[in-house]
Amino acid sequence: MEIKEWLQAYQKPICVFLACLLLAIGAVCGRLFLSDNNTLLTASEAANQGVGFLDETSQTQVAESSQQSVA
Repeated sequence: MEIKEWLQAYQKPICVFLACLLLAIGAVCGRLFLSDNNTLLTASEAANQGVGFLDETSQTQVAESSQQSVA
């Protein structure tokens, strides 16, 4: 079977595969380049935005350690 005959016989599966591949590449590129959530939050910013994964004692310790590292 020559290449031309093989391509004609499997044209639809090849097109579906290429379409899925292009969609996957587009999704990955969109996720990498168009994401606005690439910024890191400090503990106080996270608490202000309602993330709240740290209790008050931990937030105080994080704030104190960040102030010490700045000084």
